Amino acid sequence: MGRKTILIIATAAVLVAALVVAGAYLYDRSQEGKIAAGVTIDGIDVGGMDAEEAEAKLRRELLRPLEQPLRATYRARRWSLPAARLKVRADVEGAVARAVEVSREGDLPTRIGRYLGGEELQAMEEEPTWYVPESDWAGDLAGQVIPPGPDNPIKARWMAIFEGAGIHGTEETASLGTAASHGCVRMSIPDVEELYDQVEVGTPIFIG
Repeated sequence: MGRKTILIIATAAVLVAALVVAGAYLYDRSQEGKIAAGVTIDGIDVGGMDAEEAEAKLRRELLRPLEQPLRATYRARRWSLPAARLKVRADVEGAVARAVEVSREGDLPTRIGRYLGGEELQAMEEEPTWYVPESDWAGDLAGQVIPPGPDNPIKARWMAIFEGAGIHGTEETASLGTAASHGCVRMSIPDVEELYDQVEVGTPIFIG
């Protein structure tokens, strides 16, 4: 490969990287004022909405029931207290503003992962124990607890993502890049140890 070809490849790689960064920046700017996916307020999903949409939904689903009078019955007697006299208040604007603020926290990759609705690291463990799931593919191992050692396929590090799936090391490096797992992301031991030191619980994960 000649120097000219190497220069062309290097230039193309730099341009692609620049386009990716620019695209990420523009996407991040487009999400300003919006609430990240998965955010709820008092159990009401407001993810993906702007402040106006979120406030309207909260007023409809949260405040409207509070407009009903409070009724009480004791034996043959009944009481009704108008909602206005209950003086029940909810700071809808403040709650939505806080949701938008939280959605914008963190650096650029963190915010993009949050807006795209990716998962987050749930737990981390060095030299992990394998809690074998009760699944058909596990065969006779189903339900067993396998401590660190030669019989444990989860090597070196474990980073939990979602419902038993996660990132872990493997000694079977020849199978990397193939569909040889049951939902986990496998890495060589040196690579998974390096990654482990660069992340923490709560780090967003987006698997494309």
